[in-house]
Amino acid sequence: MKWSVFIPPMIAILFWGSPHADAEDPPFQEPAEDISLAQCLDWAARENPGLKALGFEIRAHEGWVEQAGFSPNPELGFEAENFLGTGDFQGVEGLEATIQVSQLIELGGKRIRRIQVAEAEREQARAAYEQARLDVLYETGAAFLSVLAAQERLRVFEEFHELSRRVHETIQATVEAGRDSPVEEIRARVTMASAQIGLERARRELNQARLALVKNWGSHAPVFTRAVGDIYQFPGVSSLEELLRKLPSTPDWAAAEAEIARRQANAALEEAQAVPDLEVSVGTRYLAESDDGALVMGFTLPLPLWNRNQGAVRAARELVRQAKAARQAAENNWRSDLAIVYETWRQAHGEAARLRDAVLPGAEEAFAATQEGFRQGKFPYLSVLDAQRSLIELREQFLQAALEAHLAFNRLSRLTADDGIRKEQ
Repeated sequence: MKWSVFIPPMIAILFWGSPHADAEDPPFQEPAEDISLAQCLDWAARENPGLKALGFEIRAHEGWVEQAGFSPNPELGFEAENFLGTGDFQGVEGLEATIQVSQLIELGGKRIRRIQVAEAEREQARAAYEQARLDVLYETGAAFLSVLAAQERLRVFEEFHELSRRVHETIQATVEAGRDSPVEEIRARVTMASAQIGLERARRELNQARLALVKNWGSHAPVFTRAVGDIYQFPGVSSLEELLRKLPSTPDWAAAEAEIARRQANAALEEAQAVPDLEVSVGTRYLAESDDGALVMGFTLPLPLWNRNQGAVRAARELVRQAKAARQAAENNWRSDLAIVYETWRQAHGEAARLRDAVLPGAEEAFAATQEGFRQGKFPYLSVLDAQRSLIELREQFLQAALEAHLAFNRLSRLTADDGIRKEQ
């Protein structure tokens, strides 16, 4: 048993990349050599610009958690009365001056609730990071497979073009010798031109696929030579029932749970806000007229007669219910998507296997026999052309089915985020 070119994204999540990567790391240099999927996943996890940006957001949440734990600062107050007035209050002889310190005392557990909200928001940011990292690995895997397919398509059309060129030279010689009609030479020339067009298109598609791959690690100009892997080694997966049981271990489920936890923490904070805070003050007062001083103390406590924050509490509770409903909707969509992708993989895998085992061998044998018969003068060029066209179409169909099987496998790996899926070769 061999392992495929694809490495399940969850493995990459566990071992590659970190939201705390140093932003001052030296610029990444893509090597000018053959590359594997494992390398591409490593580079994407470490160098993707979007993931780096999300890493800074997680750091910011650490600061917000710290800030949420601080109590309100005390306030210093000064008040002066009965001076610079009229009559007995001219000058400062009747001055009364008060200096005091006030402290707001939070009641109802607001500080603890505030910390819990900040921590829940931090966990939500971490879950979003894991989702984004899984998406990047999925997109990198899909782009790598597209490069493999484009390389194979280019190889097929190079072979087709070279074969068409040799056939054209052969027919051209037989026409000049008077053994074939000039019409056959025209047909061979048209076929060669068509093969040239297909070859140029395959080159463009490969260049586009290479560009789509390197953007996953922040590059704009690919310098690698070629992607290494076998597009014709088909993946195998677990049963649909087993895959459906993997939902609770996915980052998508964790993100939904984090959103519920954040809204629950916010609802608890809104309930705590209904409890009024106590403000206590203490200070001294100076009375100029008697040149005496006195201690001043007081407190302020709002009376929750009308506003008990009941509207905000109600809204917060409804948002908790909304988050739970959204989680249920996301679960339904996840199960539906998984079933659809699984069916796509099953059909593509079956089609590719039938083409490989039952169709292509016969088409290749028929083409080889037709070629030999043409060399011996038993078949006209039209027979060679039909056999060649049929073989090229079947190879293209085989390549497309193989690519669809790989892409469906890659999507299954994204949905389940688990290393239990394996592709056997």
